[in-house]
Amino acid sequence: MDSDYRAKIDALHHTIDVLEAENAQLSERAEEAMLLGLVAETLQTITDPVEIVASVQERVSILKNIPYIACGRLVDRQLEPVATYASFSDETNVGWPIQLKDSLFDEITQGPYVTKNVAELSVDFAGDAFHPAFTVVIPFKSHFFSNGLFLFMDGDGSADRLTPMLFMLDRIVDMTVSRIDNQYLMQKLARLNKELEARVDQRTRALVSANLKLKAEIADRKQSELALKNANDRFVTVLDGIDAHVYAIDLHSYEILFMNRKMKEDFGDSLIGKKCYRELRKEKSPCKICTNSRLLDEHGRPGRVITWESKSPVTGNWYMNHDRAVSWVDERMVKLRIAVDITELKRTEHEKQLLQARFQQSQKMEAIGTLAGGIAHDFNNLLMGIQGRTSLILLDLDPSDPHAEHLKSIETYIRSAAGLTRQLLGFARGGKYEPKPTDLNRIADEGADLFGRTKKEIRIHKKLAPDLWTVDVDRGQIQQVLLNLYVNAWQAMPDGGDLYIQTSNQELAADRAGLHQLVPGRYATITVSDTGIGMTSEVLPRIFDPFFTTKERGRGTGLGLAASYGIILNHHGAIEVNSQAGSGSAFTVYLPASDQAVVEVSRIPRKPVKGSGSILLVDDEQMIIDVGKMMLEKLGYRVSVATSGNEAISTYTAKKVDIVILDMIMPDMSGGEVFDRLKAVDPEVNVVLSSGYSLSGQTQEVFDRGCIGFIQKPFTMDALSEKVQRAMGKV
Repeated sequence: MDSDYRAKIDALHHTIDVLEAENAQLSERAEEAMLLGLVAETLQTITDPVEIVASVQERVSILKNIPYIACGRLVDRQLEPVATYASFSDETNVGWPIQLKDSLFDEITQGPYVTKNVAELSVDFAGDAFHPAFTVVIPFKSHFFSNGLFLFMDGDGSADRLTPMLFMLDRIVDMTVSRIDNQYLMQKLARLNKELEARVDQRTRALVSANLKLKAEIADRKQSELALKNANDRFVTVLDGIDAHVYAIDLHSYEILFMNRKMKEDFGDSLIGKKCYRELRKEKSPCKICTNSRLLDEHGRPGRVITWESKSPVTGNWYMNHDRAVSWVDERMVKLRIAVDITELKRTEHEKQLLQARFQQSQKMEAIGTLAGGIAHDFNNLLMGIQGRTSLILLDLDPSDPHAEHLKSIETYIRSAAGLTRQLLGFARGGKYEPKPTDLNRIADEGADLFGRTKKEIRIHKKLAPDLWTVDVDRGQIQQVLLNLYVNAWQAMPDGGDLYIQTSNQELAADRAGLHQLVPGRYATITVSDTGIGMTSEVLPRIFDPFFTTKERGRGTGLGLAASYGIILNHHGAIEVNSQAGSGSAFTVYLPASDQAVVEVSRIPRKPVKGSGSILLVDDEQMIIDVGKMMLEKLGYRVSVATSGNEAISTYTAKKVDIVILDMIMPDMSGGEVFDRLKAVDPEVNVVLSSGYSLSGQTQEVFDRGCIGFIQKPFTMDALSEKVQRAMGKV
């Protein structure tokens, strides 16, 4: 029983011993952790490397009761002092000089080392103040100290306290060295940064200085270049002001290097960079009459001026040429030629005859235009009489009557004749009838489809721009223009062929617009091209002349293209033609773009609708008065008539009417003057203009002053009924 009890007591003592040992270890670890924390705290607040070492030495000595701690720098195996802490002395660097034996050097190369052999190192402590028994030597490498040693010395010879601290002391050394290196690197970085900033600042100042110098040089160069340019511009201005061809040609390559304005204008474009014999003489190789080889003397220097005459195969003019060799801007020798046009001197009489012929042609065209307009006006009045009488008869005639078909045929002939007068008015630039915002694609597409159904031998290809700009045109006239172009293409392809129709948007700049005498801006274009026989250079200039045709008798009047030309010009557009014999033709129509939305026009056939109200019919043609009065009365209106302006004013003043149908062309007083005087009598007067001409020019001006409608002669009963109904406000 006693043995069991003692065994339990022994076991309990063993457990207590183990716990006490573990507690001691934990206390030691806590103490080490506290020490490391204090060391770390110390390292955070100090920046000087020596102060860092001294502060760590003091903390470790006090907390771990280590009497002597030294730190030194190794230089050629000699230890130089950095910092020392001795708890037993207030002197600086006590114990120094410290010398290490060679055997100790060999040991510390392997890492931290503990020695109790006093003979391995020599320390000079004055008197008997301190006698080291154990020494821990921890080597380290640092950016600041290079190679160094920490020495921890304990004077207690009875027990080795330092060996258990070896790991902790090594960590403290690592922390200290790391902090020193960090501070060293930070200081070095700060120094380098400062040096870099200084260098950058110095370089910046140098760059600023260089930049200012460069700017000054650039300014000087620009000034020189500007002066050179101004001098060159003045020289070019002088050359451009010469009413002669002035140009320079390379003596060896025959390349054109310079042309003055006069020459560019005469040749239509700049020829710089091209061969002179090709562009100026239409030759495949240098000309036999070329003076290049005669412009330099035997030493290669400029010789005499060579003066000679020649006729240009390009312009057809005669020139007096003055050739001499000069040094060009790049110091090569070139030929400078001044070519004065002497055609007038050689062909003065012929030029007079040509100018006279041109003047006569211009007068002829103007006279034909005036004649065509007058004929169309008078012819429209005659057609009005025939149309009116025919409409009156048809209105009272039973549709089954055998004469009804003949009368309808007469109306068809009248429409054909009216179409002819429209072409005459188109040639005479008689104006637009009813301009409206229009989709040119639709007119081209519908017209091509209709034309294609009647001409099966023609293959039609369409390429219509989906975003084509709107144009403000008279749709009927543009349909007529396109139909004329389609027919012209068909007649140029007697054995069949291909007809191409393409639309596009084009922005014409001033230079390109000027080629067509157009205002710069936006244009919608339509190109009609064919694969037909084409036109010769003799025919091409005359294609828009009235009554000019290359077709056999019965196949053309020569009015189609002339009328198309007049119509497009009156729409402020242009027609461009490109053609060569055997290569087909291409007509491009330019029409000004409109900002308005497309207006859809419904073409619903109407029958005459009877109405009521009073109308004053004013016309100097008795035939128009007679038939017009009967047509209006047939429609149910009360009609007064006047055959002159004065009579119209008197009649209206005596008795106001609902509508005045006023002819524009009268001998004693124009329609415009009559309108103004009617307005003076009654500002609310309702006037519908009537004319054998279209709505343009003077008629358009009068219409814009406040008319409520316009009707073109000849008109049918249906058209008259619709216009009057609209004027009455009933349609």
